[in-house]
Amino acid sequence: LLGMMGKFAYDMMPRQYTLTITGGDILSQRHMVAKVLEEEAAKEGITLVIRPVPGSIQALEAVNSGKLDLAFIQGGLNLRLDQVEHVATLSTEALHLIARPAIKDIRELRGKVVNMGSKTGGTRIVANKVMKFVGLQENVDYAETNQSVEEILSMHPSKLPDAMFVVSTAPSYVVDSMVKKQGYHLLEIPFPEALSLREGWVSGEKILAYTYKSDPPEPAKDLKSVGVNMHLVSNRNVDSRAIAKLLEILYSPQVSSKLRMRLDESRV
Repeated sequence: LLGMMGKFAYDMMPRQYTLTITGGDILSQRHMVAKVLEEEAAKEGITLVIRPVPGSIQALEAVNSGKLDLAFIQGGLNLRLDQVEHVATLSTEALHLIARPAIKDIRELRGKVVNMGSKTGGTRIVANKVMKFVGLQENVDYAETNQSVEEILSMHPSKLPDAMFVVSTAPSYVVDSMVKKQGYHLLEIPFPEALSLREGWVSGEKILAYTYKSDPPEPAKDLKSVGVNMHLVSNRNVDSRAIAKLLEILYSPQVSSKLRMRLDESRV
């Protein structure tokens, strides 16, 4: 009886946790989610140390090896690692396809230079499947580049690709910058439902008119696109009490308000 009482008292004691986490690169919306979670978790005795990582694949590998405790990653990776556990499914991110003004349709990317994102990132996997669906093979029908968003934003305009893919909730900081500063515009990906018949992780998503510009509007109308879920994963050795506490914080009204994003607990 004394042992049970002692264990109960021990479990009730307040705890301090320090965990490492990544939201990907520092210009991504996932990094912003990690920053907001860091701020709110600190109020509840959890210290989150954010470590930027170039892509979701690299983030998963870091979690699997124990170099990171937690990571916000995108779906559609089809990668299973022994030491990685799924914690939560958050919002749906949209695959943004932006291009120079002369390009009006995804099929017009034949013969063009297209940035697919880092080779260790999830964007490249999703973008590659989209391009193959329309019959375009990398480095055969178009030239693939793999610059990070930081590299793209610091490039001279003459060196920029003809088009690029970005996976993000809307509005995306990167897309916003490319539209307003470099004159890029969004292209529709008109077949998410058809692609979902082949890839179970695909959902239909819309990028709303006026999201990136109002005069003239960009996009001028609601655009169909491919939706990809954002997930939170952890190393399986992370204390489950810390995970439970983080989930309470993540789904709190304060986090939703700061992110301006509705996080639905029913999707966990």
